[in-house]
Amino acid sequence: MSAFVLLTVLVCYGFAHYYAPPSPSYRMFPDLSPTTATIGALLVINAAVAVAWRVMPLWPLMTRYFMHVPGYPRAVQSVLNVFSHVQYEHLLANMMMLCLVGPACCDLVGRGVFMGTYISAGAVGTLFSLYWANLGRGNITAHSVGASAAIWGIAALYCLLTDQERIKIPFLKEGEVAFWPKMLFAAFVVFEIFSALKKGNSTMDHASHFGGMFVGMATAGYLRANGWQDRPSFLNREGGAVQQGVQEKAGVDGKTVDVGAMAKEGIKEVKESISSKVGK
Repeated sequence: MSAFVLLTVLVCYGFAHYYAPPSPSYRMFPDLSPTTATIGALLVINAAVAVAWRVMPLWPLMTRYFMHVPGYPRAVQSVLNVFSHVQYEHLLANMMMLCLVGPACCDLVGRGVFMGTYISAGAVGTLFSLYWANLGRGNITAHSVGASAAIWGIAALYCLLTDQERIKIPFLKEGEVAFWPKMLFAAFVVFEIFSALKKGNSTMDHASHFGGMFVGMATAGYLRANGWQDRPSFLNREGGAVQQGVQEKAGVDGKTVDVGAMAKEGIKEVKESISSKVGK
């Protein structure tokens, strides 16, 4: 699995470095912003895999490839388990977190870096879990699934790169509070360490969470070290400017995080896209 994860990370690096968004004429849903299309695709894939767990004839396939088992690891599990949720509550919790941090992060770094970080954080998180189970104090007979490591990766990436300093409270017109993303991430890390050290029968795979954080932090450090702040605007393959991000289309200024406005804009884009497809 170690070699497979290393290969996955290298492929993700190449994708993040060389990816250029296609022009609207080559896109399946040109009315959707790249951010909405990316987050929407992740939601659909995770929901489809969760439904597949309810189909009994698929259980041998699902348990063999879509569930990480430290006692009997298969290389492909490191990636496929990231899209797998057995319990609907687990799926709902992770997808809610993805919808909170995903659009802002994808708007900030672009689809290439976002997906490269998401996949590699999930794979490295699985590898951390495997090592902890075999060399640390983990349970070698346990199993793990879920997108937590990947979400921790993009959360770390966003918090360490963003310059946004205010966050708008949904449903309140004038409700804004100060936003210190780096301090927030530090608090999350401390909480995760405290939870991992706390004695009890926790079912969380803390090792994979730390692996995901590590990838997000490493990616953020690499981008800053290579002049990420002075990057040019995202261009498509024809050299034209990429469509606006969800926050920009929603009219949110560059210093404010408005989750409610992003959600409304995303839903609006989906409705318009469906309407245009039906109209054709």
